[in-house]
Amino acid sequence: MGNSFTSTHIYDNECLSKEQFIKKFCEKMYEDGYVICDNNESELSYILKFAVNCKWVTIASEAYEQGNALSHKDAGRISKMLETICVNTVVIDNDCAIIELYNKNGKKADTLTIGRADDYFGDDIPQPSENIWKPFLCNNSTWELFNEVRNGDYVFVEEGLSKFAPVIGMDACNITFAAEDADESDKNVVFLDFKKDRSTITVSQGEKATEKALSLNEAFKKIYGAELEPMGFVYAKTQNPCFLRAVNDDIVHIICLADNGSSLSILSGAFTLYRKCIDLNDHKTDNWWLRNTADFYVAANPHEFDNNYRSQIITFQFEKAKYLSVYSAVEGSLIEVKKWVLKVLDSVSSLKEFVYYQKLVNIPQEYFAVCDKIRPESIASCSDAAMVFALEDPFFVPKYVKEQTLSYAKYALEKNIDNFTEERYDALVQRVENKYDKAYELISYVINNHNFYEQTLQELERRKAENRKVLKKYGINFKKKEL
Repeated sequence: MGNSFTSTHIYDNECLSKEQFIKKFCEKMYEDGYVICDNNESELSYILKFAVNCKWVTIASEAYEQGNALSHKDAGRISKMLETICVNTVVIDNDCAIIELYNKNGKKADTLTIGRADDYFGDDIPQPSENIWKPFLCNNSTWELFNEVRNGDYVFVEEGLSKFAPVIGMDACNITFAAEDADESDKNVVFLDFKKDRSTITVSQGEKATEKALSLNEAFKKIYGAELEPMGFVYAKTQNPCFLRAVNDDIVHIICLADNGSSLSILSGAFTLYRKCIDLNDHKTDNWWLRNTADFYVAANPHEFDNNYRSQIITFQFEKAKYLSVYSAVEGSLIEVKKWVLKVLDSVSSLKEFVYYQKLVNIPQEYFAVCDKIRPESIASCSDAAMVFALEDPFFVPKYVKEQTLSYAKYALEKNIDNFTEERYDALVQRVENKYDKAYELISYVINNHNFYEQTLQELERRKAENRKVLKKYGINFKKKEL
C-alpha cells in the first residue's frame, strides 16, 4: 500500500501575518462555539502550516487520518467560517490526488484530479472549471500550464502536487503536508486545540442564550496560567494579578497584569530576596523596576527596532463587556510575552546574570551598604542594590556597568547615533569614571571594615528570611536546601 493522507489549504484573502491569521482563526472558532484549551481537554485539534510570502495556509489534523469525511466537512465549515476559499487535497496510495475547492458559502464548487485517476474514476474523471480556478493562477502561470501539470504522468502523485502548487500560488512543500509530518520545532507550524465553550453562555428566564462577561483578571489567570504554570510560575495571592517563579534562593521572576481601563499592559521583571522588603500588592508606587513587553523588545533589538511595532505591543485594547474582545487582548499580549520576555527571564538564574539583566533592560544600578548609616536616602525598599555584597566579587557590578556603558558610548560615537559627538563622548567618559570611583570607594569601605562587613552579611540573610516569609504568603514555596 502506498501513502495516503488528506489536508486542507485555506486561501488568505486578507494577506494576514501568521499571528493575525491565528487570531482571526481563533476568533471565528469562538463564534462557532469553541475556545482554545489544553491538549488533554481537546475536542478539535488542528495543525496549521505557514509559508513565507504565501497566501495559502495548510491545515491538517490527526483525526483526518481516520477517514476523509471529517476533512471534507471541515473544509466546507472553515471556508464558510472564514469567508474564503478552501482547497481539500486527498492523496490515495501515492497514485492519485483528488482536489476539491469549496467556496465562501462552504459549498463544494469544483473538483480536479492529478495522477492515475482512471484507476478510481474510470472514464468519469472530473474536469476543472477555468472560471473557478483562473483567479488563483500566479502572474507567470496560464490555464494551459495548469492543465499540463494536472495531466502529467507521475510515478508518485506527490511530484505532480509539488509542480501544481506554485501554479496557483501554494507552497510546494505545504501541499503535501500531513499531520504526521508536523515538527514542534518548526516555527511555521502551529498546534491549536479547541473544546466546546460551555462557560460563556448563560440562559435567562426567557430561555434566551446570552454571552457571559469575562473579567480581565480571570482571562489573565486562565490564558497565562496554561502557558506559565508548566514553566514553574505560580499565580500569586496578591492584590494585583501576577505570576511568580522562584528560580532559586536568590531570584524571583514576575509577570503581572496592569489594567488600564480599556486596555491592558504586561509588566515583567526579576528581583532578588535582598530587598529591604518585598510588597507586591502596590505596583503603583514602586513599579519602576518592572518593564513593559515593548522594553524587552527594544532590549533585544537596541539598534534596529521598529518603533511602530514597539508602540503596538505597549498596550492591548479591549471592550470590557465582550468576552471575545477581552480573551483576544490577553491572548495577543501573551504571544508577545512569549516572543520577547520569557527568553530573557529564562536567562536570569544567578546573581551575575541578574546584573546582566538589569543592564539589558536599563534598570539603574546603585552600590551601597545595607546599614542605614550610609546613604539612607537612596535605600528604596524595592531596590536590589544590596545584592552586590552577596556576590563573590562585589566590585563586579560597577566594573561591568562601566565597561558596558563605555562600550556603547564608543559604538554610538563610531556610528554617529543621535549626533553623538566627541565632546559628548568625553563628558560621558568622565561621568562614568567618577561614578565608578565613588562606587569602588563605597564598596571598599564596607569590605575593609570587618565588623561592618559581617553586619552587612547578617542583614542580607535577615532580609532573605523575611522576604521568603512574605513570598510564602503569596503562594511561593522555596525548595529546602540539601544537607
